[in-house]
Formats: sequence, structure tokens, C-alpha cells
Amino acid sequence: GVGSQGTTTTNGFLGEDVVLEIQLTENRNWRLKIYQRTEPDITIGQLRGRYGIGLTFKREFDTWDELIHGANQQLKKK
Repeated sequence: GVGSQGTTTTNGFLGEDVVLEIQLTENRNWRLKIYQRTEPDITIGQLRGRYGIGLTFKREFDTWDELIHGANQQLKKK
């Protein structure tokens, strides 16, 4: 819960802000991110736990031409 000034909160399943990132593929293109963070909520005057999950795809290109060519190839597949 919320304590007096100078104390920390232990809301949430681990008691602190946490980000867990899992590499789903060998080349690290696909990653799964799970997070928990505690933020102040001025409407209720307390701290509130916020939880989320995300999926990330990352691919690097050396030039703009490679980027455009890669995007065109992906569009043609669909």
C-alpha cells in the first residue's frame, strides 16, 4: 500500500518496477516484453500498478534502398 513520506510501495506482484524482455528468435528480430510499474494516480491520491505486454519486431537495413526493397517484398507476399 501507500506509506508515509520516504517509504516505498510494494503494490504489484514483485513489489517494484520490472521489465522482462524475452528473445523469441535466434536473430533477436522478435522479442516479447512484459512490464510492471507503479505510477502515481492523482485522481485517487494513491499509487497504482500498471501492467503490460508487447511484441516487438526489429530488422536493420544498411541503406534506404534496402529498407524500401525489403518493405516492397513484404507487401508483395500478402
